[in-house]
Amino acid sequence: MPRMRVRLARGASWRHLSHPEFVRLLHTAVAQANLPIARGNRAETPYRIVSGPPLPLGYTSRCEYVDMDILRPITSHEFKQRLAEVLPEGIAVLWARRIPPTAPHLRASIAAFCYTIDGQFDPVHVDRFRTEPSWPYVRKKKDRETLFNLKEMVSLLEVTEERVRLCLAVSPQGILKPEEVLESVFDIPQSLCGDFVIERTDIRFVPIYFPRAFVVEGL
Repeated sequence: MPRMRVRLARGASWRHLSHPEFVRLLHTAVAQANLPIARGNRAETPYRIVSGPPLPLGYTSRCEYVDMDILRPITSHEFKQRLAEVLPEGIAVLWARRIPPTAPHLRASIAAFCYTIDGQFDPVHVDRFRTEPSWPYVRKKKDRETLFNLKEMVSLLEVTEERVRLCLAVSPQGILKPEEVLESVFDIPQSLCGDFVIERTDIRFVPIYFPRAFVVEGL
């Protein structure tokens, strides 16, 4: 069954919407738009929609991804237009693209997350980070500790006058949070990171193989 991959943005007015609430909102929008999405077997989430990783509370985003199983042909342009018409203000459809049914699971194909963090940051910390051969960071959670090497996981770290830009690779140990990078590199306690505006700007995926017989319609 073909799938439609949709990229959405969530603005500041939706920063405190939980992930389950966001998913239910999308199911309601699909029903209102009368889109040809296959049905599942749950009452609250009746359609076959696979969501990407939850957005932490307090974040905004330009890269909320969902995959939807489509029952009959529809162009990506029509799909995007019909969905956009019923979504509330502050949640926007950036694009919709058909992907082959053999494409890997949405969450399993993620390679990295990218963010911006608004605020004033000293670039000296970034210079120090770049010159070190390794940068250990220990995540302490209840009775468990996990060791990360930030040099292997932070693929981008830049400071401008107004913000920090960073990309964090997915690793077998887990996924780093932007707040953990601020704590480790900039010496900012995580308890103070709630004052920053953090936006998830991009999710980088492993390449998807498109068979010759698969026609991507409406791109």
